[in-house]
Amino acid sequence: MMHPLSLLPIFIVILSCAVYFAGLLVIRSGSWFNGNRVLGFGELLMVR
Repeated sequence: MMHPLSLLPIFIVILSCAVYFAGLLVIRSGSWFNGNRVLGFGELLMVR
């Protein structure tokens, strides 16, 4: 049986990948919302 702590790095990697792709989607659909706010949020995700 695996300890929950050993699954933590895997969870972090999956979470950061999901956040990264969400940032790409936000940049692609930036015309939906306020251009500046959405693009700034996407760029913030890209920098990290």
